Amino acid sequence: MKKIVLYIDSMRRGGAQRVIKNIAEYLSDKCEVILINDIIFDATAEYTIKPGIKRVNLNLVAGGAVGNFKRIKKLRKIIKGENPDVVLSFLGPCNIRMLVATIALKIKKYVSVRNDPYYEYGRGIKKFLAGKIFSLADGCIFQTKEAKSYFPKRVQKKSTVIWNPVDNKFYENTWHCERDEIAVVGRLQSQKNPLLAVEAFSLIASKYFDINLVFYGEGELKEKIFKKVQEFGLESRVNVFGNVENIEEFVSTSKVFLMTSDFEGMPNALMEAMAMGVPCVATDCPCGGARELTEGFAEMILVPCKNAEEITKKLEQVISDDS
Repeated sequence: MKKIVLYIDSMRRGGAQRVIKNIAEYLSDKCEVILINDIIFDATAEYTIKPGIKRVNLNLVAGGAVGNFKRIKKLRKIIKGENPDVVLSFLGPCNIRMLVATIALKIKKYVSVRNDPYYEYGRGIKKFLAGKIFSLADGCIFQTKEAKSYFPKRVQKKSTVIWNPVDNKFYENTWHCERDEIAVVGRLQSQKNPLLAVEAFSLIASKYFDINLVFYGEGELKEKIFKKVQEFGLESRVNVFGNVENIEEFVSTSKVFLMTSDFEGMPNALMEAMAMGVPCVATDCPCGGARELTEGFAEMILVPCKNAEEITKKLEQVISDDS
């Protein structure tokens, strides 16, 4: 039986983690799957992994050169011991560590870039070094054309662009606005810029007194969101529901889906909302995922990043059209 190693920092709930979970479970019926993480969190914070998939914990989260050296050393030892046919890694630092850890090992190795490469790998000399290290891969998987263009031609020649899959349940749920809510789905972290959603909503809250703003997700900015909401006096109009299992039921009945990210790969939550036909307002952020998705989808409206006024204008447009 073929054997594949999948490597990602953790299985804490997020877009990349959800995709690698789906890949692991799909492949587990066809080959032996080993899932390696830097750290394994409490089950309540992680995606549930199908029984039969072997999980290995590096149990190393320290940063800096020393921390990365330890992780690379331990990762190499595990990969050599498992001797898989293929190794596939996800996310910036994991891709670099995996490619360095497998130098001179006779194993096929592939990397998947899940976010804006300028954020994950940097500019100038960092970009040059990333291109050199990525040359060690047998193949590279990108989510957008813009992400692919970051790397040198020698890397692009052995790469492909693959959008994220969307679960059938999202196609089976059709938009039917039952609740006057603006839905924001994703981790409450700086990349997603949820505070911008609160600011934009504050500009129209008094005009549309029957509409609320709802966040679905958890993250380190939760308390800052509450403080921002209090500043605007919107405590009764903004809710943070956390992670919900049946997200499709909530988003499909919302008035509009809002994405305020500063950068993204190919945003899962946006794709899912689009699959259900929900009107969407999204930032035109690097690395071009939302822009690529707009082709052929009239219900998608792009807005500049970090611009509350433009977001407000487009939200009003959607709300007025639906009234």
